[in-house]
Amino acid sequence: MLKKCVSVLLAVLMTVSLFTIIPLTANAEEILESGDYSYVLVEKGEATVAEITAYSGAQSALSIPGAIDGYSVNAIRREAFRSKDFLTSVVIPDTVTFIADFAFSNCTNLENVTLSSKLDDLARASFYNCTSLTEITLPASLTKCYSNSGTWMTFRGPFNGCSNLSTINFASGFSKIPDYLFEGCTGITSINIPDTVTSIEERAFYNCTNLTEVTIPDSVKSIGTAAFSDCTALEKIICSSDDIETIGQYAVNNSPDVVFYGKHSASNLKAYAKDTLGRPFYGIDHHSNTEWSWSDDLSTASVKIYCNECDEGDATVEATVTSEITKPKTCTEDGERYREVQGQLQRL
Repeated sequence: MLKKCVSVLLAVLMTVSLFTIIPLTANAEEILESGDYSYVLVEKGEATVAEITAYSGAQSALSIPGAIDGYSVNAIRREAFRSKDFLTSVVIPDTVTFIADFAFSNCTNLENVTLSSKLDDLARASFYNCTSLTEITLPASLTKCYSNSGTWMTFRGPFNGCSNLSTINFASGFSKIPDYLFEGCTGITSINIPDTVTSIEERAFYNCTNLTEVTIPDSVKSIGTAAFSDCTALEKIICSSDDIETIGQYAVNNSPDVVFYGKHSASNLKAYAKDTLGRPFYGIDHHSNTEWSWSDDLSTASVKIYCNECDEGDATVEATVTSEITKPKTCTEDGERYREVQGQLQRL
């Protein structure tokens, strides 16, 4: 009798153990197929949306549908289009708000990308090593580039490895440069931040090793940690802001030749340039002593502007000739000709 009870007890224990170690799969996502696309369905609030997980087609110029089987396409999952060498252009529908990490990585022949106007989150390395991509337009809706877990050292910017990406366009209303957005974009040589941007966030331009010049508008009030760190070729930062209220640690670092240009009211920026980095700071609002040079045919002119405080010469700027003025010859004076250039008269 005792042996029988022990046997029953062991059987019960083994049955319980079996149920505790075998994982339940009832909640696993079901991969659905529709034409060339694989997708899953996800509940978003009261709506059910589709998220693309893979593409099995071979179209070189691809317009991703905004809906699959009646479900709005909301996201493109990790590695969904990875290493599709045949892709030369892709249009991402305005229904998409999230592109996951490595989604289009290693699409080495991808030349043209149209991003969704509703895109909010562009994850790490989403377009990694798309070496044929030369230009991108970023939607004003974009606010994040860091949705995935991991330490900062494991992150790559969404365009890291896009070695020929050199032209960056910002849609009207772009409000901030998100963390890591241009990290590792070695093709960028200069950047003009739009005047709607208020902050340049952490490591936004980290390791852009060929970036030489940055123009920052007066709307920008903060520059994040390591935003321009390891931009080793950086020579000039021109800032028209009254001042940068917050400058993160190593915001500019390992840029041995960088020179700052800003308003004399920009005390934080001036202190950061001179005291923290030991680099020159030249005022852009205290200029005089213009030196004009005319072309041989007198149709164009260049001007060198000197700073009142340090007498350093700034770069040549364009001038526009608006009219020619002739002073008639008199019995006591020779006649003279002048050009009116941006409000100044210059003798010819």
